[in-house]
Amino acid sequence: MDEELRREINEGLNVVENFNSASKDLFYGKAGDLTGDDREHAGVSALALHLIAAAITRLNTHLIQIVLRDPAWRNG
Repeated sequence: MDEELRREINEGLNVVENFNSASKDLFYGKAGDLTGDDREHAGVSALALHLIAAAITRLNTHLIQIVLRDPAWRNG
């Protein structure tokens, strides 16, 4: 029912979609394949992508925890 909260949630979803789009372009290229000359390079690229995704997830979780500590959010 809160229009401002709905906008914030929508903006957060857009951030995730933009990250997914960027990660696909960076790591998979036009053909949809991992870049790199050999299997090891492709594996390292995939692990790097997973590390970035985990870091962003951790940051988002931390930011949500900060917001939820605010008494204004607790009282709804």
